[in-house]
Amino acid sequence: MKHVLLSFSALALALFSTSCGGDSDDTEEDTGVEDSGSSTDPDGSETEEDVTQDTGPPPGEQLWISYTREVTYPSPDLPDGIQLVVIDEDCRPDDCDDPIVVEGDDPAFSCDRGCAPSGDLGFVVFMDPTTSGTMRAVALDDDFQLDGSSWIISPDVRDFKIAGNTIVYKAGTALHAYDLATQTDTSLGTLGDGAGFDLSASGTSVFVGEVTSLSSMRVSELPITGGELTEIYHFIAGAEGVTGSFYSGNEQMALSPDGQFLIVATDAYTAANECGSNGDCIEAGQTCLTDGAPSRCVRQELVFNVVNLAEQAKLNEPCTTDAECGEGHLCDLTIPESEVCMPGRIVAGPAGPRSCDSLALGQYDDLLSHLRWRSDNEIIALMSQDCISGNIDAVGLVAFNVLTGESSILVENLGESHGGDECYDTVEHVYNDELCAVDIKNMSISPSHGTLAFVANSVTSRTSDEVWILDAFGRRDREMMTSSIDFNALKVWAHTR
Repeated sequence: MKHVLLSFSALALALFSTSCGGDSDDTEEDTGVEDSGSSTDPDGSETEEDVTQDTGPPPGEQLWISYTREVTYPSPDLPDGIQLVVIDEDCRPDDCDDPIVVEGDDPAFSCDRGCAPSGDLGFVVFMDPTTSGTMRAVALDDDFQLDGSSWIISPDVRDFKIAGNTIVYKAGTALHAYDLATQTDTSLGTLGDGAGFDLSASGTSVFVGEVTSLSSMRVSELPITGGELTEIYHFIAGAEGVTGSFYSGNEQMALSPDGQFLIVATDAYTAANECGSNGDCIEAGQTCLTDGAPSRCVRQELVFNVVNLAEQAKLNEPCTTDAECGEGHLCDLTIPESEVCMPGRIVAGPAGPRSCDSLALGQYDDLLSHLRWRSDNEIIALMSQDCISGNIDAVGLVAFNVLTGESSILVENLGESHGGDECYDTVEHVYNDELCAVDIKNMSISPSHGTLAFVANSVTSRTSDEVWILDAFGRRDREMMTSSIDFNALKVWAHTR
């Protein structure tokens, strides 16, 4: 696998383009502290596309979309707040039953301080509205209403992730796993202040990031049943001991559905050839880092690091070619006579305070939402950059093959302003959803990995957010699912039940 630089001009699989909309607001994966057609060949001829494949979840799978929305009433007598809402996959602005607001008789239930549903919509985890740091849970019935009273899982919760019916949470320095179905709690040990964690989408693996210096971070795996940490890889930003703080321990980590590949997203220095001065560093954005031994050309980049867990033991071993390092890994040949195996790298773009100096069209410097897998070797990343003039930042939903680095665009916004002639037909007085600018805030993918749900601005207002749906493989265009001037969508999930 070679180092891959994302460039939209080189993408052969661009499915469709849009133009822009709003501000980003997503942190971790599931935290609560939150038709026929044709294509054109290179020779200009048109070829028929195969559009007979299923464009939704597998037959018999009912897909539900849940989302939190901000209620902002104009009357001071009506309280503002945050609601959890459920709709089915067929909901559209002009054809939709009333959204199901999750509610019940439990006076403690509230999403105002954060909530998240379980994967099968059987439970909701939420932060107590009156007691700071207290995490509670409540069951849902078949109609998505509260089924009985909520119970306390733990006080002093600082962070939590949920996948399926499994929660992993940090209370003080203690890390715990909690099973919602059985209401059993398992101690996973303790984490220091410089450590964060992530939970796989399957709910079976916990990954820990421990900051070991200003320029390094150790990534390890922890069994969901408890036990010892197993080190996976020690990331170093350019050289050990350099100035600048590049890691937080809360870097996003995503495990492939088959459990083979772990992606670790980093925003740090990546090192290249040896150097004596900046004049030896010829690539855009590079400088000569003299803190390390030897001195090396470095630049700060947003990178998706690829670790093949089946061949993780080969990392840091001597090598002469990529093939010796295992599928998805690289042989670092930049330092003669010190060649070693390292994780594969997909570079999304330059990063850091001066990223705009070298950022090109089609590159990004910020990861907005948790990485999602649409197959065992393809991730979907939601990224942005604000270096292009426009009242809405450039944003892209891009799929990457983690083995080849090849990429395809699902939604692209080049940083233009909201609305415009293509968006609104002044003769017919209608909005064209497919051409209007949208700024995507966060996303989720269905258990089948076939459907994406995301939050983006309304086509009629760049300050009001709606829920949208999109086929994860680009077999149908995006469609807006909701439309209400009284509510503002915040975060979205996709479920089967």
